[in-house]
Amino acid sequence: MNAPSRSRDLSARDLEPILAVAAKLAAPFNLETMLGEVVDAATRVLRADRGSVWLYERDADELVLHVAQEIVPVRIPAGTGLVGSCARTREIINVPDCYADARFDPSTDRRTG
Repeated sequence: MNAPSRSRDLSARDLEPILAVAAKLAAPFNLETMLGEVVDAATRVLRADRGSVWLYERDADELVLHVAQEIVPVRIPAGTGLVGSCARTREIINVPDCYADARFDPSTDRRTG
């Protein structure tokens, strides 16, 4: 079950990283670099501890960690853990404490440290 949403108004300070990313999208870019920029901006605006981008590889039916802060690259079966649940339902999941969430798969956490 998703946590209740807490909405807040965005300040001018919050909009700065969003607008910076939007401006960069108008120019030619490298996908990995741009995804990193998006994660950095999102974590600042959302005041999140970390952020990551997983891409789905249909042939292997796996989610592949492409952009992460302080995490080595990982591949997991598409339906595994929180990221698999998010991909399956196509809904945003806000998880204040991943270890308290039954969908969390600690095996990837143990492998990556």
